[in-house]
Amino acid sequence: MSDDPTEQHDSWHRERWERGPKHVISAAAVVVNSTNELLLVRSPRRGWEMPGGQVEQGESLRKAAIRETLEESGIEIEIIAFCGVFQTV
Repeated sequence: MSDDPTEQHDSWHRERWERGPKHVISAAAVVVNSTNELLLVRSPRRGWEMPGGQVEQGESLRKAAIRETLEESGIEIEIIAFCGVFQTV
């Protein structure tokens, strides 16, 4: 491989193009307690947001939302409703 940064950059883009798009599936939870307080977690990069993250291979959206909420807040939740699906293009 060349030491030229331009060639390295072009090679990286060419490899990504040949592999095709990477589809990332994420799950998030809207957590509200008995006094209607909304749970938000603070992300260093994105600020305040709902707890959530990437779904692991073989994991359901429900299990991913429960796991991510526990990891990010230390709170165990129960899923009582499905809100919807969001896709960025």
